[in-house]
Amino acid sequence: MPTIYIDTDNLLTATAAYLDSDLTTKAPDGYYRYDGVIYREQSGGVLLPPADCPYPQSISTGVTVTTPPNLGVYYLRVNVGSGVGMITLYVDRSTDFILPKLIYDGIVYDDFYCADTTTTPATPYGGVWTNKPIAGPETSCVYAASIPKELPQWQYDKNIAAWVDSGSEDRDWGVGGVTTSIRTADKMSIHIYKYFESPTYVYIEVAKYCSEGVMGLSVDLNTLTPLTTTVLFLTPIFTSLDACSSTEYVNDFLHNGAGADPAPGDFMYVDTGSNIELLTTNLTPGFGDRGYIKIPATNKVVEIYDGYVMSVTDC
Repeated sequence: MPTIYIDTDNLLTATAAYLDSDLTTKAPDGYYRYDGVIYREQSGGVLLPPADCPYPQSISTGVTVTTPPNLGVYYLRVNVGSGVGMITLYVDRSTDFILPKLIYDGIVYDDFYCADTTTTPATPYGGVWTNKPIAGPETSCVYAASIPKELPQWQYDKNIAAWVDSGSEDRDWGVGGVTTSIRTADKMSIHIYKYFESPTYVYIEVAKYCSEGVMGLSVDLNTLTPLTTTVLFLTPIFTSLDACSSTEYVNDFLHNGAGADPAPGDFMYVDTGSNIELLTTNLTPGFGDRGYIKIPATNKVVEIYDGYVMSVTDC
């Protein structure tokens, strides 16, 4: 590699890379690294804006990575890109260990929305599950109270599509007893709106204190589509008929689907003015298990459960 010269004192502020100290001959187009963390691409003789060097263990959105059944602390970095939209972490779990944490822009998120949509007809179980010992049937993992436990540390390397041993660390769960599984729940997810081009990465951390089942992890970044709809009608007070007969419209609902209108399996959100959040319907225990809105343009009613679109039918 020849010596490269730039027109400022560091690569972060330079406008071009050169092959000579007189700065007369431009260096070939390509990638030039600064400090092992930042790189600049030269294109047409001009250096493009700085960008983070990709980590070996980072994956792209839409890729599912599965944690093995072994105990340990698992770290995964996902490149969500510079787009603006809804970051969604999906968790498909078949075990009873602690739930993942999602870290974005230095903030830890660990409140999950979940619903059991596998039964027929679907009978969603709602609420928010937090990253703490999980209560339920099928006790299987016993741990000591407030005693640090040395756990293997693993990082995912996309280049070899495998978890790589990266040492160990002491972890204290903070409480003792037994970890147990909750009822089968699919669509377990965390939703964080990304307002700016950067940061372009999210981090996922899974601490497994016992050797249990596996967990599938995937992250998406979706552009949200705004809708003109009726207000939200919550059960058990209201039904889909109330939504269909309404003429009171709002414009602060959005969805993450590919079409103009939401489809079953999509998620819906509300723009509160200060944030964009999941359109939750389980507002208090025993109330608001589901909700309905009407899309006047297509005369369809959408059945929603904690943001998850259960069905879309004609009024």
